[in-house]
Amino acid sequence: MEEKIRINKADHLLFILFSCWLLVDMLNGFLLRSDFPISVSQIYKSVVALLVIIRCAKNSQIRNVLFSSILYLSFYSSIVILNGEEVVGSLVLLSKLITSILFFVYFSIIREINYDFFKNKAFLVLKWSFIIFFCNLIAGYLGYGFSSYSVSDDEGFGSRGFFYAINELSGVLAVVYAWAFYYCKTHFSFPKYLLCSMLLFYMAYTLSTKSGIVASAIFFLYITYHYGNKKQKIMIVGLIFVLVVSAVVIVQILLSSDLPLFQRINFALEHNGVLDALTSNRLNFWEEESKEFVNSNFLSKLFGLGGNKTVEMDPFDALLNCGILGLGVLLYFYFKGIIKPLRSKFKNIGYNKVIFISNCLLILMSIGGGHIMFSSMAGMLIALSNALLYNVSCKLQVKKIKL
Repeated sequence: MEEKIRINKADHLLFILFSCWLLVDMLNGFLLRSDFPISVSQIYKSVVALLVIIRCAKNSQIRNVLFSSILYLSFYSSIVILNGEEVVGSLVLLSKLITSILFFVYFSIIREINYDFFKNKAFLVLKWSFIIFFCNLIAGYLGYGFSSYSVSDDEGFGSRGFFYAINELSGVLAVVYAWAFYYCKTHFSFPKYLLCSMLLFYMAYTLSTKSGIVASAIFFLYITYHYGNKKQKIMIVGLIFVLVVSAVVIVQILLSSDLPLFQRINFALEHNGVLDALTSNRLNFWEEESKEFVNSNFLSKLFGLGGNKTVEMDPFDALLNCGILGLGVLLYFYFKGIIKPLRSKFKNIGYNKVIFISNCLLILMSIGGGHIMFSSMAGMLIALSNALLYNVSCKLQVKKIKL
């Protein structure tokens, strides 16, 4: 018989550890750049995952996840070995996905036990994650940390602060900026909200990722329109009209400028076309890697080739490494995050609609640039955000939450 789980000190500890998630990634980036031989982040996240397993070991959902994972990993490891690929790297990649699913199940369990406790703790984790992320971007802007992209050994552009994996930061931004824009809109006066939005957008620009900049603009437009009064909605409609009309002119001016970010985009447009510019030429990588997958045997198609292969487009990476089965699991969890709110018709007011927009952006980012579905940095935050979504009977009112 399954023992009923109650909130205890272990849950308080776990949410403190989740709040420090990005702080550890910052420390890890600094240490790795200093040639530290061990990934502190991997150790930390492995310990947290182990604590979650111990905490909920008697829960049938957790046991099902563990049993399914062990069974899948057994078949998967055998296929990888038969394909002559390196096993450890393949398992590390797959463990990032399994850990995200594990965290989502844990958050769902806590939500069902005590929704108010989970809601308050979840927003607290999002709050501290945003503060750490934003302070890191400010540190980078002030000259501390590392460039987002390197032009040469001594020259680069953009700033990521002390984070090591630049490709995973867009996924983090899509979750913490969703919270930040929503919090500012529901807590501050409109002039202060506009000032905060300008600051958020500018810091996203300093990160210099296309997806981060676009996500910031979409959050601003959507949240301002949806949660604004009639005058604010008219302003947003007018702003969108102006942006659409002037888009061609602005793009032409920027692409002809000397700014490194737009030089990079312009190069891709001139040499590879619009689609390759949007995906940074990743479709050509997929064309090369897909030949091995197409010519592989049935089991390799089903479970994947392994070898930590990447074309930096998550659906294709999942297919190459985890096969049709792994891709199916990924699509199930991510599209469920979109289907759920559509089926509920947004009956609950508040943060759910913002999560829906965030999920849509995350899926587009995973297709266009990868490093979302297999991101250990963003995976926990995505799981937490989507666990908030799964209680349509409760009305989320951020102003009632003690932050």
